Amino acid sequence: MIKKSCIAVLLLSHYVPALAGDTVPEMTQACDKGDAEVCFDLGVMYDYAKGISEDKPQAVLLYTKSCDANYAQACSNLGLMYANGEGVSKDRKKAAKLYTQACDQGDVMGCYNLGLINKAAGRAR
Repeated sequence: MIKKSCIAVLLLSHYVPALAGDTVPEMTQACDKGDAEVCFDLGVMYDYAKGISEDKPQAVLLYTKSCDANYAQACSNLGLMYANGEGVSKDRKKAAKLYTQACDQGDVMGCYNLGLINKAAGRAR
């Protein structure tokens, strides 16, 4: 859990600098139009209650939309949610698949988390 907290601080400080609540409608509109990075940013906001109320299932939906558009960091964060059962039922196989997708797209945290989950399962990639 400590590792997740450190990752969360890193993500929040980098991706969601100081968003006011009135930007959420504009961000939602951009996400609805297919902006994967904005969908990811909104996912982080809902995941970690930055400027809005925490809503893990909404974060899952936003990360999924962004991941489906090949935004690697969203795949990594979504994998973390599946690995920990946050907003979804815990599913380590789904988490490993998402980490693989993120890693294959060059996301370092996806590769790291894939290594951890494979190590825990006694597998090497």
